[in-house]
Amino acid sequence: MFLPAQESGHSGAAGTRLMIEIWITGHILVFFLGCYLFYSFSPGFKNRPAAAQILLVLLATLAASLAIEGAHTLIPGRYPAIRDMAGNFAGTLLYLSFIHRHFPVKLLPLHLAAIVLTAVLVYPVFISIADRAVAIARFPVLADFETPMEKTRFRGGRSLLEISDKYVFQGDHSLRMGFTTQVYSTHALTYIPGNWKGYSRIHAALYNPGKKPVKLHVRIEDRKHARSENQQYTDRYNSSFDLPPGKWKTIKIPLEEIENAPKTRKMNMEQISSIMFFVARQPEPLTLYIDDIRLQ
Repeated sequence: MFLPAQESGHSGAAGTRLMIEIWITGHILVFFLGCYLFYSFSPGFKNRPAAAQILLVLLATLAASLAIEGAHTLIPGRYPAIRDMAGNFAGTLLYLSFIHRHFPVKLLPLHLAAIVLTAVLVYPVFISIADRAVAIARFPVLADFETPMEKTRFRGGRSLLEISDKYVFQGDHSLRMGFTTQVYSTHALTYIPGNWKGYSRIHAALYNPGKKPVKLHVRIEDRKHARSENQQYTDRYNSSFDLPPGKWKTIKIPLEEIENAPKTRKMNMEQISSIMFFVARQPEPLTLYIDDIRLQ
């Protein structure tokens, strides 16, 4: 299982998440400015019918987006991103909407598409900013799920995550985690402060609502491990815990144990990258609840 590299410091991977979201707004801005320059240096293009302008510019945006994303496949570790392409189209649509603003009714679909697509892409930026502020203010609490934004601190598989009040260890909410029958079904708490220096242990509470015990695996890694091409099992913290049915179980892991987990080095406790919770080879989907993840 692989997770991308994260930034260090108190903001940890939260800073990385924010930069990823801001990157999308960069796509919007670049293509907005690109359209502006095109229209500035092609004055005759404005004389074409509005429908022809819109069609040609959108086709040019599609061609440019496919070329850019295709070039990413030539760079190791880079892949085409649909969201980046959506940002390109948002920038183009915004500019087209701007220059055709005198036709609010006739070109209403254009204006609506520009507004809706841009709003969808920019909304996560504000969520990231707000959640980062909450995470820093509430540290050493890593997540207790009292705000709906805390679900976004997990990377990937968010459709299987849900803030819940059904089973709660403390406060009013916990996080419902759904696991699949994949060989390794994983939820990675990634966008959290990464500087754990000065604390003695990490605490988490887990509830198994099923009728059978569940073995939950926990993996903790630092930035160096996350960025390594060959992520050796012996270069990170690995453990497993048996969760009995129908009751809460608290997990308390000494940070000294985490620091000394790599075989040939010390884990950098100022650059923790992620905490992964996963189950292996389950015969059927299962659900667990997690709450009160904090440093002590």
